[in-house]
Amino acid sequence: MKDFPVRVYAANVDQLEQEEVFRAAYEKATEERRQKVDRMGSVKGRCLSLGVELLLLYGLSELGLADLTADRIRYRYGEDGKPYLEGAEDVYFNLSHSGDMVLCAIAPREVGCDVEKIRKRELAVARRFFTVQEYEKIASLEDEAARREMFCRYWTLKESFLKVTGQGIRLGLNNFQIILENEISVIQNVDRRKYCFREYDAAKGYCCAVCAVQSEFETEVRQVNILKNILEMLK
Repeated sequence: MKDFPVRVYAANVDQLEQEEVFRAAYEKATEERRQKVDRMGSVKGRCLSLGVELLLLYGLSELGLADLTADRIRYRYGEDGKPYLEGAEDVYFNLSHSGDMVLCAIAPREVGCDVEKIRKRELAVARRFFTVQEYEKIASLEDEAARREMFCRYWTLKESFLKVTGQGIRLGLNNFQIILENEISVIQNVDRRKYCFREYDAAKGYCCAVCAVQSEFETEVRQVNILKNILEMLK
């Protein structure tokens, strides 16, 4: 497949809480995803788990990979546990969810994404888990709402980096530093690759960040309506 900018898809899963919509979507999911959905203990958890794969299927369809329908997708996992698609090794993806939102990033190179609902956070959490410089940046803000948003920005940027590297939480959030300048960057010792970041306005009250080993990103999130866009496509 030819190179293309990182694509980011977002959707609200509220519609999946309608039983008939959930059933229709569930039937379109892969068997592996259905098993994950069935293990979820709450309605919201099932909707989020199902919703992220719906976004992936939608994104693959938009890329022209119509042969990768749910009944043909086979997930495989690398040594670091990161999933990839059998038969489409040149297409990378990452999934995330929080609150009512699901997020999917698709790229021709490794990619990580994270979406988080902005919530009240204690400064002690940032002091414990972030670098000193990141904590001081948050603590210097006088407005509580601004501190919450700054914390969430750092969190999503850090999570997106952890996910693209495959290191996961075992790396430790304070073992690398996010630099919030005009061009967001990272100080890290994981490898020598250049990582590029982009933040998106996925939904009001949420922070969204994507990290990739390429510099080309689409400028806007592709907002998806599960009922109108995805289920119509999957008929």
